[in-house]
Amino acid sequence: MKLKPQHPGYHVLLSNIYKDASRENEAAQVRAEMKDRGVFKFPGCSWIEICGEFHNFMRADKSHKKCTNIYSTLDGLTEQLMVEGYVPNLEFKASSVREYCLNLYEFQNLT
Repeated sequence: MKLKPQHPGYHVLLSNIYKDASRENEAAQVRAEMKDRGVFKFPGCSWIEICGEFHNFMRADKSHKKCTNIYSTLDGLTEQLMVEGYVPNLEFKASSVREYCLNLYEFQNLT
């Protein structure tokens, strides 16, 4: 399959498709090709403006000065989502617990 050589999104998507299809060798090959070509994925980023000040957050970031409060709030929101019946669709996602938790935090960023 021909991909745009310097666009990480296509490579990551293809690697994830291979991984979800239990084709680990092909997924690893795509990731190795990315590394060989110097193509890397930028981490997800969210930001919020509060009282004129912007706060940036990277995926699984713990560098913010109020990190403990932020993650505590996210844990509370996660619990509320589950009580309300939210069920994440993991059909096309990796099945690891870490990935599951990160997906929940990303979902909360969208709400």
